[in-house]
Amino acid sequence: MRRPPAEDPGRTAALRLAKAMDVPVEPASKWQLNHLVANRPHQGLLLAATPVPVQPLVSLGPAEHKDAR
Repeated sequence: MRRPPAEDPGRTAALRLAKAMDVPVEPASKWQLNHLVANRPHQGLLLAATPVPVQPLVSLGPAEHKDAR
């Protein structure tokens, strides 16, 4: 049987960590979470973050070949 969200130890740990790191937390209903994630799985938590920019790979250095002996 599934635990209610308030009793989920993983959720409790995530909320405790967010509080310790001064990450803002906003309560939301299950309907709101489902809407925000387009009905994908969310386990009762959602993190909104901006993507990390990816630097383009211009070239690679020469390959090092190691002797297979």
